Amino acid sequence: MIKILTTVAILVATAASSLVHAQTSADEFRGVLSAIDTVPTREGLLARWPDARDRMIAAARDNALDGYRRQRAITLLSLFPEDRVRDVLLTLSTDTDGSVRRYSIYTLGRTFGPMGDAQAERRVIEATTDRDGRVRLMAVRALRWARGSAAARTLRTLADSEDQSLARAAERSLVRSQRGSMMNENVSSGSDVAQ
Repeated sequence: MIKILTTVAILVATAASSLVHAQTSADEFRGVLSAIDTVPTREGLLARWPDARDRMIAAARDNALDGYRRQRAITLLSLFPEDRVRDVLLTLSTDTDGSVRRYSIYTLGRTFGPMGDAQAERRVIEATTDRDGRVRLMAVRALRWARGSAAARTLRTLADSEDQSLARAAERSLVRSQRGSMMNENVSSGSDVAQ
């Protein structure tokens, strides 16, 4: 009888310890989503939470989560430039919440644009006509990262827009995308970028 009670006590203690550890882990992860002025690394996140990408995806999709934490989860998805993350961002970029669309569009463009991802580029271009002006503006800013010719054409067209804030953003994105392209060409050709 004492052996049974001892075994039960050990099992209860182990279960309680696991619950406390799980709660601590969840609290720490919420802390990452609440942090200001710190950006974790992919390696750091995965060392602490091997399922960090899935946790970020869940947080990004969580309508009950406050806006800041949800937006931070969306932007931190950029640490995981994988097809699954791209697909989640594509879905979130059509969310009914303009803030979610805005952050998803920028993260989609910033993360997958330099990779030449055609799906991401098409969606960011589509977002330049979103019903929300803030989403349109963020889409224009995100196009600076795209490497496709359609993105450059879209920016040139928008630079002539009657909407002055959109036109200025398109001009800045064009300059920045060209500067980025020149730097990439210099680095790949072995030239000194600082020249």
